[in-house]
Order: sequence, then C-alpha cells, then structure tokens
Amino acid sequence: MRADGDGEEDATDACPQTPEGVETDSAGCSQEEFCASHVAGGELRRALVACYLADWRNDEPATLFPRDCRPRLFPGLACEAISTHP
Repeated sequence: MRADGDGEEDATDACPQTPEGVETDSAGCSQEEFCASHVAGGELRRALVACYLADWRNDEPATLFPRDCRPRLFPGLACEAISTHP
C-alpha cells in the first residue's frame, strides 16, 4: 500500500506523510523531509558539517558539498532544503 502516493510502499516508507505529487528519494522522503532529518541539535560544528554533507537521493557522491541542504541557525539549529534540484 502507498498511502501518501509517493511510490514507496508504506512498510518501508521513511516519510509516510509526504504530500502527494512531491518528488521523493528512494526512502520515500522529499528533499525538505530529508534535510530536516539530518540535524537534531547537538554540537554546532558537527551539525553544520552533517547538514552540508547530506546528499538527498545519493546522486552526488563525488562532490564534497552536494548542495542539497544548508544549515539554519534561527530559531534553532536545523537543516533545510536548498531548492536547486531540477
């Protein structure tokens, strides 16, 4: 079954609430959901590095900074999507 319409089976969907019609990775997550999952607080330097190195869809392994996610420091440390994917 695919309750959210993203093509990923519910049993293996890492992001079961993805809106219908939104592009997803192989885990069923949108770029926004993927980036948001990479920083949950903690030490600032590690969080920034984790955010910059996050590679949505694992399509840029040869690139040091895939440019899929960027850090957002306020109103709290988080990682957000960079809208550069076609």
